[in-house]
Amino acid sequence: MQIKGLYNSVLDNLYGSMMFANAITHPKAWLGRPKAEGAEGDLQNILFNELRDYGFKRTPFQIVFPKQTVGIIYPIKDDPRGVTEAHVRFYSTGEVHCELEVGRYDPQHYSGPRYDGKEFLENILEESELVIPTQQKILDLVVDKDYSYLCARIDENPLYQNLKSRAVGTFAFMLYRHGLGTVGLLGGLTACATPSEANPAIFGFFGCIALMQATGEFLGLNIAGHQVDLYHEVRKINQSSD
Repeated sequence: MQIKGLYNSVLDNLYGSMMFANAITHPKAWLGRPKAEGAEGDLQNILFNELRDYGFKRTPFQIVFPKQTVGIIYPIKDDPRGVTEAHVRFYSTGEVHCELEVGRYDPQHYSGPRYDGKEFLENILEESELVIPTQQKILDLVVDKDYSYLCARIDENPLYQNLKSRAVGTFAFMLYRHGLGTVGLLGGLTACATPSEANPAIFGFFGCIALMQATGEFLGLNIAGHQVDLYHEVRKINQSSD
């Protein structure tokens, strides 16, 4: 049973990391700040500062969802629902999403329970020194985004069904799309740090990999993006049939 659980955890993490980009290859998502424009951006930054003062941390180990500018996390203790972490993401659209989930290092991270964390943020704001009108304006930005649902290997996820229907081609391209740039970067750094006559060839090899990924980016070859579009089309169809 433990082996099966570990196997499923590996598959969950692999699938989740291939669906979207990650903060390791998109460092602005964990080193940056909210970047929405206008009053919404100002409110996002006020919330960001409050959460950082409260104890929220930056982390490179997170999935980066479409239009996400930055994400921060906070540990949760003794929650009867089984969640152990709050993950707040800020979006360039001015929106904010707080998700209560099983921690990133837990085998149940993708398959475990998830809850909307707007009330969690509301409690934090109530403890702050912000005036009530400002608190309310911030809470008006908090929405429930269901991107995490798209990272789950469940039959109810239309993207997972789509992936299984053309598994080999889609998996290979998504691996290329999100994985090779990381491999190229690490390989190039390793080649530079280890003097050897073969280094120029090694560095050139990994450089070609990175160039291939950059070319794919330029051409707009983004399977994950296409799958998100498919998901929203499926939602429209389901809503129109209700």
